[in-house]
Amino acid sequence: MKKKNLVPLLGIAFIVAVVSTGIFYGLFVGKLNSATPTGPGGSRVLIAARPVAAGTVVGEMDVKLIPWVAPGLPAGALSSPPEAIGKVAIENIGANELVTASRLGSADGGEADGGSLGIPDGMRAVSLQVQDSAGVVALLRPGHKVDVQVVGTLPGERGTEAHLRTVLENVPVLTVPKDHQAVRAGTYIVTVLASPEDSALLGLADSSAKVRLLLRNPIDQRVEPRSAVGMGSLIRGTKAQSEQGAVRRR
Repeated sequence: MKKKNLVPLLGIAFIVAVVSTGIFYGLFVGKLNSATPTGPGGSRVLIAARPVAAGTVVGEMDVKLIPWVAPGLPAGALSSPPEAIGKVAIENIGANELVTASRLGSADGGEADGGSLGIPDGMRAVSLQVQDSAGVVALLRPGHKVDVQVVGTLPGERGTEAHLRTVLENVPVLTVPKDHQAVRAGTYIVTVLASPEDSALLGLADSSAKVRLLLRNPIDQRVEPRSAVGMGSLIRGTKAQSEQGAVRRR
């Protein structure tokens, strides 16, 4: 009789043990998975899910996120698919390779250290050898707006004389010298953004004349008539020569 009573009890105990083990295992594994680190602070990085050829527009199926367990993220690493989708690969990206900002181009130019180098579609980056503007160059930051002046010599009433003219206004600055880096005495290299047409003007000025920069208030969008000033008119106090033709406005 005792053996008959013991069998059901053992069966119930076995079932309870199985159920308890299942519950414990489920809770333990769930906790373990949730505690698995995805990197410092839960970091994840974007990689190529398949090879992406240079010139290809990155699509949703081209990228995926993986945990990043190494200390510190790679330079330019992206942490979400929307940061890459719709942009153009400027170099071949192999499967499982990191997708970084420097490997992608965008129409708006992005950051200066990105794939488009901060140059919007349709614009050009032009480097200028800026002279006699050391104080202004020290104040410049990328994104500031400047006016570009050109100083050269032209025939005057008493032989050749220096003339100055503002050739472009409200020009965005792309890069500036770092750590007061000077190239040749008193000359700094400043890179600005300009249209292809204006780039030709700046290239000629940079190659043939002295270039100066005027720093603008960020909210100042006014465009003034561009008049040439000669040394003779400056000394004599006469009115500056008025420029012929329409004034290009930005």
